[in-house]
Amino acid sequence: MVKQMKVIFIVQEADEQVNTILDPLPANATELQRTTFREAQKKDSKALFLIHQCVDSKVFEKIADATTSKDAWDILQKSYGGDAKVKKVKLQALKRQFELLEMKNDEAVAEYFTRVETLTNQMKNCGSTLSEEEMVEKVLRTLTHKFDHIVVTIEQTKDLSEIKMEDLQSTLKAHELKHGERNHGKEDEQALFVKFKRYQDEKKKWQNKKVSSKKEGGQKTKKDKSIIQCYNCNKYGHYASECKAPKKKKSQNTEEEANVAQDDSTSEDDVSFMVTITDETAESMVWYFDTGCSNHMTGNKSILTDFNKCLNTRIKLANGNFIAAEGMGNVVIQRSNGKKADIEKVLYVPGMKCNLMSVGQLLEKGFKAVFEGETLKLFDSRQRLILKTAQSQNRTFKTQVKTIEVECLATSTEDKDSDLWHKRYGHLNFKSLSMLNSKNMVLGLPSVIAPVDTCTTCLLGKHPRSPFKSNLPMRSSEVLNVVHSDICGPIDVLSTGGNKYFITFVDEYSRMIWLYHIKAKSEAFEVFKRFKTLVEKQSDKSIKHNGLAERRNRSILDMARSMVKQKGLPHRFWGEAVSTAVYILNRSPTKKLIDKVPEEVWSKCKPSVTHFKVFGSLSYKHVPDARRKKLDDKSLK
Repeated sequence: MVKQMKVIFIVQEADEQVNTILDPLPANATELQRTTFREAQKKDSKALFLIHQCVDSKVFEKIADATTSKDAWDILQKSYGGDAKVKKVKLQALKRQFELLEMKNDEAVAEYFTRVETLTNQMKNCGSTLSEEEMVEKVLRTLTHKFDHIVVTIEQTKDLSEIKMEDLQSTLKAHELKHGERNHGKEDEQALFVKFKRYQDEKKKWQNKKVSSKKEGGQKTKKDKSIIQCYNCNKYGHYASECKAPKKKKSQNTEEEANVAQDDSTSEDDVSFMVTITDETAESMVWYFDTGCSNHMTGNKSILTDFNKCLNTRIKLANGNFIAAEGMGNVVIQRSNGKKADIEKVLYVPGMKCNLMSVGQLLEKGFKAVFEGETLKLFDSRQRLILKTAQSQNRTFKTQVKTIEVECLATSTEDKDSDLWHKRYGHLNFKSLSMLNSKNMVLGLPSVIAPVDTCTTCLLGKHPRSPFKSNLPMRSSEVLNVVHSDICGPIDVLSTGGNKYFITFVDEYSRMIWLYHIKAKSEAFEVFKRFKTLVEKQSDKSIKHNGLAERRNRSILDMARSMVKQKGLPHRFWGEAVSTAVYILNRSPTKKLIDKVPEEVWSKCKPSVTHFKVFGSLSYKHVPDARRKKLDDKSLK
């Protein structure tokens, strides 16, 4: 409020008047003195008027008796600013609030920055000398978990003393928009609403009443049957054994051993089947189509291929409890025409008695589901009929499929182009590519066959001389026992980030590589300290022949040179190329590791390479709705 009033005083040219005492007019004043006094009195009245306009009725009572603007201003400063002792006490309370300040889970970035800046402005008004760097560090420390990886990136790649609060806010706001877009419409990671039918509870209740009546022991008094409900016709006044209505078939009762999905907005009686099974041990290859399930799910691990146990998630039930999905894989089936197909991204849920096929997941893949009468028809993206199934007696749709060895209900695998994967893997040799597939060292890599012709790009970019020493003994028995490092450069052309060198760190045991771009060799020690902090935090271990790092640098440069050459890119993209090469080499075989790649040894999870694309390929970036107009392009090249 004080700052706003000061700005108003400056605009109205009354800022000096509120700090100046209005001297009374002398008795024998000259005409010039009278004119000067009238001008000063006019400015003072204007300043006093501005003060009256800026305060509410309650505050006005404090300054109602003030005759000059300075008197009114002094009263306000003493009332709301306080003297030095009051400011000191207030500052201590504000500092404590600042220390305890944290971002709330449901709070937006803009709202949190407003809270931080409001509190820091109050502290500055009380005499605090809080720097912008301290404010930036405070924000980065107290963000929620969803910002952890962006915080690590900012701390490792930028100098916090040079970051402005507004720049940090815009960076975090962009991440928040991207995160919100990916999770739009998904309040929980997965949703499967399961509940038992109400009549089962009523049946048990009736059975309990029947048992309790037997325990009354031989009393031959006439029983009151008005409260007895028959579970055959559901009417009151008689038992099912006495019921004259047609008996229900046994299959009707057993078929309705069902998991029931109930909408929270309806009554308990308004329930509908989501999944129904006819046995406690459901047939493993019967799949139920489910519109309320967000992912394909199965409890049969043996039918899953390309299984990744690291992709764990939780599934929420209708009662608020969670069950765990312990991995994800594909299910290969055989269609009626003999061709193979995959059901992709199927969650493995231990103990699940049936297989669920998510209609929503099929729609995301471009399929179309049509419900007509009592029939479900499934069409692919070319409007070809893929599947047709009738509604069962318990109002569910199911299909019987036959599993075989491996391939996709979403995509065909006819394009297993060995040359394409050679390029995607940064021109890695075909022997290593075949080893990755044959020994199942990574996920998502198809079978690769070495071509007859030699790759010209590899000859130009990777032609080596004979090594002086082909092999070195292993000197470490666990990760971080021995770490090799080497600086490569200077490189003739500056990278897009303005760097001339890069430094690598290689863990001898896992062969895991880390790469950092640097502008000068003098930055090496600071980079090492950042690397040491990162790997010790990741592995909970401390860092305890330099030939290994030099050889890995040669491999990185060879691969980067080949990728740049393949696409004919300018040499300034060497920085991006060497970073991509390190990412690929961490998922490539080495002589020292048996049937494993460095990424799996380091992280204990088998990596997937299904997302690999050829370096330098044309790509399109999606533009969020908030950043474009109605008719603007939805993506940027």
